[in-house]
Amino acid sequence: MKWCLRCILVCILFGIAPRIAAQSLTPVVLDTGRSEQNVLGREIEYLEDASQALTLDSVLSAEYTRRFTPIRGLYPNFSYTSSAYWLKFRVVVRNTPPQGKWLIAAYYPSLDFLDVYVVSPSGSLAITRCGARVAWQQKILPHRHHLAPLPITDANDTLTVLIRVQSRMTLAVPLEIISERRFADNERSEMIPMWMYYGIAIAMAVYNLFLFIALRDRAYLYYVAYVVLYSSFIFVSVNGLVFQMFPLYARLVPVLVTTFSLLGNIFGLLFAKEFLHLKEFGRWSVRWGWVLISACLLGLGGQGFVPISPMHRALNLIAVLVIVFMISNAILSVRRGFRPAAFFLAAWTMFFLGALVFILSNFAILPKTPLVQFSIQIGSALEMLLLSFALGDRIAVLRKEQERARAEALQGEMYRLRNIELAEANEEIARQKEVLEEQARDIEIVNATLHEQNERLVEFDNEKNEFLGIAAHDLKNPLGAMRGMTEVLLMDNERMGASDRAVFLRQTLLTIDRMIELVRNLLDINAIERGGITLSPLRVDFTALVRDVLAEYRYHAEEKSLTLIFDETTHIIGRADTKALRQIVDNLISNAMKYSPKGKRVMVRLSQHETGEFMAVDQRDILARPKRGAVVRLEIQDEGEGISEQDMKRLFGKFARLSARPTGGEHSTGLGLSIVKRLVEAMDGRVWCESELGHGATFIVEMPA
Repeated sequence: MKWCLRCILVCILFGIAPRIAAQSLTPVVLDTGRSEQNVLGREIEYLEDASQALTLDSVLSAEYTRRFTPIRGLYPNFSYTSSAYWLKFRVVVRNTPPQGKWLIAAYYPSLDFLDVYVVSPSGSLAITRCGARVAWQQKILPHRHHLAPLPITDANDTLTVLIRVQSRMTLAVPLEIISERRFADNERSEMIPMWMYYGIAIAMAVYNLFLFIALRDRAYLYYVAYVVLYSSFIFVSVNGLVFQMFPLYARLVPVLVTTFSLLGNIFGLLFAKEFLHLKEFGRWSVRWGWVLISACLLGLGGQGFVPISPMHRALNLIAVLVIVFMISNAILSVRRGFRPAAFFLAAWTMFFLGALVFILSNFAILPKTPLVQFSIQIGSALEMLLLSFALGDRIAVLRKEQERARAEALQGEMYRLRNIELAEANEEIARQKEVLEEQARDIEIVNATLHEQNERLVEFDNEKNEFLGIAAHDLKNPLGAMRGMTEVLLMDNERMGASDRAVFLRQTLLTIDRMIELVRNLLDINAIERGGITLSPLRVDFTALVRDVLAEYRYHAEEKSLTLIFDETTHIIGRADTKALRQIVDNLISNAMKYSPKGKRVMVRLSQHETGEFMAVDQRDILARPKRGAVVRLEIQDEGEGISEQDMKRLFGKFARLSARPTGGEHSTGLGLSIVKRLVEAMDGRVWCESELGHGATFIVEMPA
């Protein structure tokens, strides 16, 4: 099978060779005796194959031969394109036949396909297939660069070379004709700075990783990720070492380039956010940072949907925007006086210059010379070194801040201790103040007690004076009356009949009764004031007791022409102190008769009812005590002049006399209602009065049965 293919190729070459030889190209003069390295440039012509379907036979036809155009610039550079390109040049050998092998070298590892066709004067054709997408084991000269042997057999050979090249990324073909020995020397010389770069990257990554572990500052961790990712981007894209060291992953190079570039931008932005403190510059810095990060994340997610060529164009644009963002914020940080930002600004400026040269070469604005090709690597190395200085300076700034913070903390601790001392002093003052306030309250209480006792003494003195006045008045009048009537009885004994004597004696008895009532009330109020009330609840017939008291006042009522009416709704038997109950009924009936004019009536009602709750009322301030159960209600209503609102307020006070005088010339000590109130309250009851001027008064007593 191989022999058949070789025969077909030989036949084709014999037909193609005369046409190639007929072309007139500016040859590349290869003086093997004077130079082992010849750079190819303006000697090259190119033909664009937009359909990617042209064959060698088609390219050499007269139709396409006329379409070849000389390249512009030092190297063939067609930027991002989906077309295939054909390159053509001639090599003229001078001097003696060279020693060793000569190579055609294309120094751009990311080219997908590069097929080299070399036609000798004898018409023989040498074909070499290389490129990133050609299997490593199928290459004649396996290397990250694309190498094809240049067959030189005679000292004056003239060779015609055609190269078909195609790439999904930047299509640039820096070409050289170089001896195998010189290529090996150049390779060794080239690898030294290359590995120095990766050594610097590894050292920076490890150093800053230790700083992150020691300081726990995320800026160092972001920087480690940035260095690892961007050096990986250089490893895969610019140096193309992945083709030589990991040939199995050569087909993933476009995806790896996109991934490492975008992730490097993301962590670079995060590093800048932490290092420069972007939050201090305002919201716009942080927002634009997140916009760029979002664009990078969108690019990572869109790799499977966007073709490689547009994606890599976008990578260049994103890289420029990221670098501009870094430099602008670094300038702001420098203006704010953040010293490490000066190193940051210098670092990203160096990287920006290197990246700008590299990007311009990707778009064929600058030629793809070796220096241009390595410009981004040089800028990245300078950036890493300067950023290391920036991070070191940042540590120095942080140390100064820590020392200042410690000094402030020490001063703050002193202030704190002083504040504690002041707080303790304030607490002591507060405690002393509380003691003084408590003493002041005690003094106020003592003063209030003394004031109250003084008021009581004054009140007692007033009551005493009032009592003496009332007692003197109420004792003087009856005694005077008794003396007068006694003198009359003694002087007019012979002329006074039996009926007149009876009248005088009856008046004397009434006067004696009034004096006895006064003395009894005085003794009762005295006993009550001294706490001498002792109640003995016994079974008592309320109805019979009220009837008996009314019977005692029948004679007195007849004298005043008063009608005593007892309205009993039911016969009531309960428990109460008989003596206290009799005194209550007696005082209220006596009081009603005193203030009732002749010819009127006094109504007495006695009833019993159940109540859920009733209030024991103090006529002066409406004090209340809830009671429950069966209640006996006693109502005594007179038809006197009634009680005014002013008199109602002091009705149950000691020695309280009403504005209206008792009818029939009778006197009042003002002690009867006060005694009633105290006895009723002692029996857990309540007493009050309902009255209206001109319509009499009703005294109501309620007490538990």
